[in-house]
Amino acid sequence: MNLEKIKFTAVNGYIQVIDYITGDVNEDGIVNNLDRVALTRYLANWDGYGADSLNLDAADVNSDGVVNNIDRAILTRHLANWDGYESLPCVS
Repeated sequence: MNLEKIKFTAVNGYIQVIDYITGDVNEDGIVNNLDRVALTRYLANWDGYGADSLNLDAADVNSDGVVNNIDRAILTRHLANWDGYESLPCVS
């Protein structure tokens, strides 16, 4: 029996189970500059950094359903400890 706590959010009558750490793009269990680099390379279409090699749900740090340079900027600000970017997802 697995008694692990699960973080969830209820929206419009359904439950979304999140089994990743928001911002942990490379799925190594921590959010750090390696995630920012992986996201930057994905956005620049580098070989080896396709959608199948990264967790794009975790990369969508503003929860708008799109992974783009806004997510990269938010992740960069989070890692730099900017005020207002202390936690992820960053939804304003």
